[in-house]
Amino acid sequence: MELSAEPELVTRLGLPPGQIDGQENAVFGDKSQAAFERLRLRRIEVLRFLEALPLAPEGSALRGHQEVVLRAYDHAVRIGEFGHGRVELGDAYPYVMDHRSGVWIDLPDLLVRKQRVESRADAEAYVSRLVALGNAVDDGRLRMLADAEAGVIPPRFILEAMSARLSRELAVPVEQDRLIITLENQLSGLSGEDRGVLQSIRTDALTAMRLRVRPAYQRLGETLEALQEIASDVPGVWSLPDGDAYYDAVLAMHVHPDVDAEALHREGRAEVEALTAQIAAELNALEAEEAAAEEPVAVAVRPAPQPESEDAPPPPSVAERLSALSAREDQMFEPTLEGRMALLGEIERVLGLARRDLTTVVARTPDLPVRAALAGPGEHLAALALYVPPAPDGSAPGLFLINPTDTARLPRYRIPALVVHETIPGHHIEASFAMEVAGLPLIRQLMWVTGYGEGWATYAETLALETGPFADDRLARIGILQSQLFSAARMVADTGLHHMRWSREEAVDYLVETTGMPRPAAESEINRLVVWPGQASSYTGGALLIEAIRARAEAVIGPDFDLAAFHYTLLAGGPRPLAQVERDLERWYEAQMIGG
Repeated sequence: MELSAEPELVTRLGLPPGQIDGQENAVFGDKSQAAFERLRLRRIEVLRFLEALPLAPEGSALRGHQEVVLRAYDHAVRIGEFGHGRVELGDAYPYVMDHRSGVWIDLPDLLVRKQRVESRADAEAYVSRLVALGNAVDDGRLRMLADAEAGVIPPRFILEAMSARLSRELAVPVEQDRLIITLENQLSGLSGEDRGVLQSIRTDALTAMRLRVRPAYQRLGETLEALQEIASDVPGVWSLPDGDAYYDAVLAMHVHPDVDAEALHREGRAEVEALTAQIAAELNALEAEEAAAEEPVAVAVRPAPQPESEDAPPPPSVAERLSALSAREDQMFEPTLEGRMALLGEIERVLGLARRDLTTVVARTPDLPVRAALAGPGEHLAALALYVPPAPDGSAPGLFLINPTDTARLPRYRIPALVVHETIPGHHIEASFAMEVAGLPLIRQLMWVTGYGEGWATYAETLALETGPFADDRLARIGILQSQLFSAARMVADTGLHHMRWSREEAVDYLVETTGMPRPAAESEINRLVVWPGQASSYTGGALLIEAIRARAEAVIGPDFDLAAFHYTLLAGGPRPLAQVERDLERWYEAQMIGG
């Protein structure tokens, strides 16, 4: 059912053709309001069917699959009842489109990153999807207007960001559009095809862009301008119809069914306080070490203490000291081709260290390749980095894509944190287990469980502090702690925006004053939290739950506790709700006690 409603999932997952009718790579799913309602009702029917099925024995693989699928459909049905935005199995967004996702961005990204053109038929399918793209964008636009009539409109600053991005893309000549360049690059690699036929396909693609795609985007631009006239600047979903209940529903999906927004907010603040103290101690130690070195760095981490006086400025905060560290010359990469290559080389070096030492923290780790690369000019990365899992058929390795547009955003000392989160032992190891060990049926391959995936990747940063090449690297430790501080601060800001009724300015100020990130980066991050409520809380929320389960297992098993086996059990079940992870690990350590 899910593939029939969204055939582009076949392309996104790299599945072989024929999952539906063999034409999956030539069409997009229906994006209309009527299709949204049909899917919502069909998911209710599926949920009722699943609930009526007898459950397999407790602890069996089939029982695990049943529980994951039931949970996913239950969340999708509950969130779908609010009647707006987008609802996926394991994810949800309050708005049909926003500045970083929705059909106007997701479908072109799919064509650029995932659509393979290896034959004439593939090229014709690509053009067919270009024609369909215009219709999809129009359907998304009309759904935005329908939601607006129901009182669901993205905040004005989000609409403005959408308009700015759209204007930049429409300013590019059609012949230089990334959708055309991507097709041309793939056509040039075809052998044995008639050149005249390929040129005709290119002509058809340009025609589709001029007559179908660009006009649809221009109509979208007009709608965005009209919506800005009636939109508010309130960032939180609490302001939407039944918004508090909506936020509770997405938090339950992203973190835990029993989660409480106020409790998460307090927990996040406690983590921020603890991590800030740890970072201060590490910065003090770094300053002492560099002061004692024969050739200390030119720019100190913080100014030397000054005699106290009534007019003396207060000592710099941890956020200010982190900002100064990021700006040090020895931590920066030049915004040039040479600087980008140096950045990529450093990432590859750190990845090699992680691959050598950190795979040992998980028993029987699958040996799937992963490599780092700079994102191409046609790949619009909304974040600093993006992990892309290996192709299911083994034709492509896992990719750690880096946004090359602003090398200053990634100082050298923060690279280990990003590498371990996105690759080893973070997302790449988690994805490798899902592909090689978990034996997931197709329906589970369609689901992403945020609390599990982001919780594991954030917890993986903690592992890098405990063992491996970064445990004794002071700068790397500061970077990893800062990454964890950022995650905890985002949980505070997420709950602050959507539950505590913070303004956008309050949330931006909090991130700047807590983490030391530049204000433009904080504004960008808050915009992401505004359009993706609940998701940011899954990082620290998930990691803290994994740490709590581990602490119980260590207490129960004692000195015979096997950390690598614990992690294997956690990952071998594949992406699943954290409550289910907890039950699986409880069964594991109870079995260890009996076996012992």
